[in-house]
Amino acid sequence: MTVPCKINNAEMREAFRLNLTPSFWWKATLGNFRTILYLSILIAFIVHRLVNGRAIEWQAIAVMFGLVVLFFGLYLLRLHRTIIKAAKKLSESCNALTIDSQGITAETVNGSRTFVPWSAVTRWREGKLVFTIGDAKTFRTVPKGPLGEMQSGELRSLLLSQIR
Repeated sequence: MTVPCKINNAEMREAFRLNLTPSFWWKATLGNFRTILYLSILIAFIVHRLVNGRAIEWQAIAVMFGLVVLFFGLYLLRLHRTIIKAAKKLSESCNALTIDSQGITAETVNGSRTFVPWSAVTRWREGKLVFTIGDAKTFRTVPKGPLGEMQSGELRSLLLSQIR
């Protein structure tokens, strides 16, 4: 079966989400170090005020909370841009994927082909919009939109039989 490689941002986001690894969460924590630090300071400030029986200064808490939300929002914006950039690059470079009992063949826009046998593929995942074939760092995304329900079932059966 041959499917186009063209994927949109929503499909790329889902493929990314399906292949999150524990190291992603570690990197996300490090990337949000300032946010976590400010949130910790905010919580410590509130606890300190409550323990000492002082009134809580809601204006200061609102400003600090605003900073926390701002830094977290900036992190999410950077992550979203990275995903969009990856989707665009993949859509521009890949023309079609051919998936058969031998493996996966990717055809680029310039006509070159790369073949990956099933023995080199370690896992696959299925989401609402896409199938991802491969490990978390190097996976191919197969959009479900062009496939239809019957071809999605055929692909699912092929993946179950070939990838152990």
